[in-house]
Amino acid sequence: MNLWNRRVFGIISGLLLGRAESVNAQTSKLGLSTTAIARRAVPASVTIVALDARGDTLAFGSGFFVRADGIVVTNYHVLAGATRALIVRANGEILDRVSVLDADPASDLAILKATVVGVPALTLAAGTPSVGQKIVVVGAPLGLEHTVSEGIVSAVRIESGRERIQMSAPISSGSSGGPVINANLGVIGVTRATIASGQSLNFAIPARYVIALLADAAGAKAMSVEAVFATATSRQDQPTGNTRLSTNKSALVIPRPSAPRNGALIGTFHTKTEVTYASNAAPDSVVSGILVLPESGNGFWKPRHTGQFVMPASDAVNTATGRVGVKVGRISLEGWVTEGGFYMAGQDLVDRTSLQFTASPVDLPLASAIGIYDVAVRTSYRKGDYVGTPREWTGVVSVMTNSDSVWMDIDLRNASGGSTGAYLRTTLDGTGNFAWSNDTKAASGVVRNGRVEIEWTDRREGNAVYRGLITGARR
Repeated sequence: MNLWNRRVFGIISGLLLGRAESVNAQTSKLGLSTTAIARRAVPASVTIVALDARGDTLAFGSGFFVRADGIVVTNYHVLAGATRALIVRANGEILDRVSVLDADPASDLAILKATVVGVPALTLAAGTPSVGQKIVVVGAPLGLEHTVSEGIVSAVRIESGRERIQMSAPISSGSSGGPVINANLGVIGVTRATIASGQSLNFAIPARYVIALLADAAGAKAMSVEAVFATATSRQDQPTGNTRLSTNKSALVIPRPSAPRNGALIGTFHTKTEVTYASNAAPDSVVSGILVLPESGNGFWKPRHTGQFVMPASDAVNTATGRVGVKVGRISLEGWVTEGGFYMAGQDLVDRTSLQFTASPVDLPLASAIGIYDVAVRTSYRKGDYVGTPREWTGVVSVMTNSDSVWMDIDLRNASGGSTGAYLRTTLDGTGNFAWSNDTKAASGVVRNGRVEIEWTDRREGNAVYRGLITGARR
């Protein structure tokens, strides 16, 4: 898990400028669509994970290849304080041999070298962009890699004696270092910061600063990430606004990705959710909670001091690829499998509230009813005077409690492919007893000391009734 590399100006600077201008001249008439730009730009874009000496994640950022032999451009502040780093390509390949060619804290730029060849690269566009021109941004907001957004150049401003591009394309923490691309597929800037208290106030570093730094770095000896960034805890040119992952240490320790699992992520998890509102760059709170995630049916997530959420468990986690994702209210959370559980992040696109979410397995005491119960039931069958053959069912019962309430999802299946069940909420007394019914089903019983017993009634059309005692133990 590592990072990147460094010098010769005159002739090489001219070559770089000339190459960028010639490519722009060839493509200036194309006026590519956002879809076409994304198709070309995403494979050349990367996500950067900055790590400390223990291998813990310090920050996420974005970057992009500018040469096929692994030269990557990103922001200086993405790596500040890091001793190692990873570069994650759009195809999922992880590059962990990374060095530094050059870095400039004043411009907030870093030139990295990954040990790879034959990668797609983007071309830098020299000059000052025109106000009002269309742009496309590729980044990893909150770690959601290769997110594409579009907007326009709103203004070109001077900040601390340096040009900055103001743009309307939406960005968030983690987008820093990504390419800002014009309609001719030229990179006009490098995403840098957003002012969260405003609306569409986002900024980028003009590409001409990158061209100059690349020329200065040509022929330089590569250095380790640690040598350049480990002591870089302060910068001359601090990013503005919501750059929390680098300038305000997240209250949540973000776990590292691990190898994909062959099975489902199921069980009971302790969760931590970090909430950040758009008006506040620092984390507002870290809320603990409990997550119950079965292999089928519905799961439950209960953040402490808040309401209850039902989570569709069957498609919530894709462990075959190591990626995970689930939708909670208006927020789509995405992330990855970790050694003990999983990590997800996302943002409410309406009010810009962002969430980071970690889950790690937990063994609750038997005094708690929360968890997943493996159950079985033998049901009798009656329809009028007809008594059918008893039927065997197996399944799971997922349980979540809160004060004097219980949420329960009963998911039963038989050998013939039949299924039945119920999702219910009802009261739970101090001894673990509950009772619930609707027009077609009824469940009453007790959940206590790691065991569950439920008197089950399932009414079907034509006065058909299945009855039985569901019994089982908590995993």
